[in-house]
Amino acid sequence: MSPIYEAVAEQIVRETEVKRGYCFLLGCGTGRLAFELAKRTELIIYGIEPDRKNVEKARAALDAASLYGTRVTVGLGSLSDLPYSDYFANLIVSDEMLLSGNVLGSAEEIFRILKPCGGIAYLGQSKQASELRRRLEAENLRQWLSKAGITDSSLRSRTGFEVTEENGVWAKIERGPLPGAGSWTHQYANPSNTACSDDQLVKCPLWEREIEGAIRTGMGSECGNLAATDDSLFVAVGEKCLRLDAETGDNRMTYFLPPSPVKHLAINLGAPGDRRDKNGTLWLSYPRPSLPLVLKFDMQTTILPNLGYFQLNPEGVRIEGTDKPWLFSYGCCGLSRCVIPLIAKGKEPGIYTVRLGFAELADVREEQRVFDIKLQDRVVLKDFDIFKEAGAPNKAVIKEFKGMNVKKELLLELVTKAVNPTVTQAPMLNFIEVVRED
Repeated sequence: MSPIYEAVAEQIVRETEVKRGYCFLLGCGTGRLAFELAKRTELIIYGIEPDRKNVEKARAALDAASLYGTRVTVGLGSLSDLPYSDYFANLIVSDEMLLSGNVLGSAEEIFRILKPCGGIAYLGQSKQASELRRRLEAENLRQWLSKAGITDSSLRSRTGFEVTEENGVWAKIERGPLPGAGSWTHQYANPSNTACSDDQLVKCPLWEREIEGAIRTGMGSECGNLAATDDSLFVAVGEKCLRLDAETGDNRMTYFLPPSPVKHLAINLGAPGDRRDKNGTLWLSYPRPSLPLVLKFDMQTTILPNLGYFQLNPEGVRIEGTDKPWLFSYGCCGLSRCVIPLIAKGKEPGIYTVRLGFAELADVREEQRVFDIKLQDRVVLKDFDIFKEAGAPNKAVIKEFKGMNVKKELLLELVTKAVNPTVTQAPMLNFIEVVRED
């Protein structure tokens, strides 16, 4: 039987991915499945068994393996009235169901002790075991679970079960949030601008951590530094972001701002906020909001008098020739000079590709808005006319310039041909994208 238990333990770990927390064994038998799971995981395992002789054998075998009392505990009792607290088990399995092929115990009781928000019960019989004993019927398993009010997961409930007949017959029950559980993710995340969770169930701290510098004030005028997902809490502190385990508060990851030199920078001039495109590129708005948790970069700009940044409603402007029309709904009219820091002092120089995005949105004619484009004090495009290049208004034009040598900063200049240019004559630019080549 050892190969069967070894294979089943491997399958349980692989299919559930539960390796830490509390495991409950419904019908512990002589402790062989408990032993194999303990070897492969960090689970604390509690088993219950109605047969006194099996309990004694299990305790003796697990004690000899130095597992009893520290990793595994076996109790004598009924499988229908479980002496365990609600919601305690991260994982529920059954040795007895594996061996006998019988649906046993109370599905209601199993569900009662299964942990919300990710608890998994994985019950069934492997093909090898079914060849030695009575075969477990899939329909019996479905009826047993359905009578307990557990929903088939095909109904798209966040809590439900799925029965498969691969390598035997197995039911996988996953439990979602309890009714009344909160869905708060971060401050001001909904139309009510709630600052805390509306959870009706959590009544005491789950864990606590002291994190120096994590307290924030002035939240009404600035922003919060906490964000929650189903399994993590993110805390922004200084120049790093901690990812804490939602169950334990332990550090799962620490994220830092990407160091210099810049490898890829995408700037949407005049945009109201940052936006990620379908390819994964994050387009940063500019000018940047002056808030503590907003990514900052110091870009020096010179804009001609009485001109500046503009915003048009992307829903009201149709831009041809691009799959990202919103990029061309914002921009800067009158930009004459821009200095973008790319490489920190003391770092090696780099070679960059520069892409510039344009669209003629104003009522202009050909040869009216004409300017030179200079990069690093060198003219890279002379007498550029957006309208002439596009052939029509509201049509995207992208110009790419490779091999730009940068020691510290990228210098971009748009040199107008007009004297005292008006809004229809001044240089206009929608976006700047910089990609390091080497």
